[in-house]
Parts: sequence; C-alpha cells; structure tokens
Amino acid sequence: MKYKRIFIKVYNKNQLILIFLVIFLLISGILTSRNFNKKDNGPQVLEVSNQNLTLTKNTSIDDLKLKREIERGKEVDLLIELLKKADNSNKSLIDQKISNIIDLSNKEMIAESLLQSKGYTNCAVYKNNDLVFVVVDKKLSKNDIIIIQNIITNNFKIKFNQIRINSLKD
Repeated sequence: MKYKRIFIKVYNKNQLILIFLVIFLLISGILTSRNFNKKDNGPQVLEVSNQNLTLTKNTSIDDLKLKREIERGKEVDLLIELLKKADNSNKSLIDQKISNIIDLSNKEMIAESLLQSKGYTNCAVYKNNDLVFVVVDKKLSKNDIIIIQNIITNNFKIKFNQIRINSLKD
C-alpha cells in the first residue's frame, strides 16, 4: 500500500534561486529607496554581526528590515553550502531548515502587510526563537497594541506574552 505525503514542502533548486533573487531585489530596493533622498554624508557602515536587533535613536525601520534580510540570507547561504557537502541522511534535515526559514520570512512579510493594511504603514516584524518583535514608527495607544497583538497571534499562532512591541515615537 502506497502512502501519500500531504503538506510536505519540497523546494527544488530553481525555486530556491528564485526566492534568493526576490530577497536580493527587496534588499536592493530598500537600499535604493534609503539613498535616493539622502545627501552624501560620507561612508556609512551597517553592522550585522548578531541576530539580536537593537533599537537606538538613529535606528530606522528600513535598517531593521535590512539587517533581518542580511542575517537570513547568510543563514540560508550557509545551509546551502552544507547541503552540497551533506550525505543523504542530513540533506532532508537541511532542506527542512531552509524551508522553515522561508516559511518564517513569509509569515513576517504577511504580518507586516496586515499591519500596513490596518494603518501601521512603517513597521517591521522579526521572529527570534519563541518571541516576535514588532517595531512601529508611530505612537501607540492601548487599542493599537491590542490590534497588533491580535494580528501577530493569529499569524504566528503564539501567545500574547511572546510578543514584544516597540514604538520609535515616544
């Protein structure tokens, strides 16, 4: 008796290349939009040495999104290199990790789109381990926080205490 596997995500080489091209285009679009209206103030350095996104006074939403995409890109590149060298028993595990990263990126983009549709036009969503961080460039009321929590809990299927909401406006 043959069993059919249902809901198993398998990405072939062409799909992975297409996904990386989309991520590259997103990053280049963000960089282009940031530098289009900016005067040349000398060279700028963007440090992406760790996965923890920290907020400072000069942090922008675009910086957070760019750091997130660079870190995910590095992680996927490393996994692809491991995939090339891995034996058959480890290939499925590595494929699953790549699939999880892509699914996580999709969930973050969906959450950002849903937040934008509710009026939070400049926002970033980042999932790290069991916590989801939301950064909004708007002063938030209690009602705003409830709306954001509902969107995030429904999208990521997590509890309220696993959400951290930050506002860049005080």
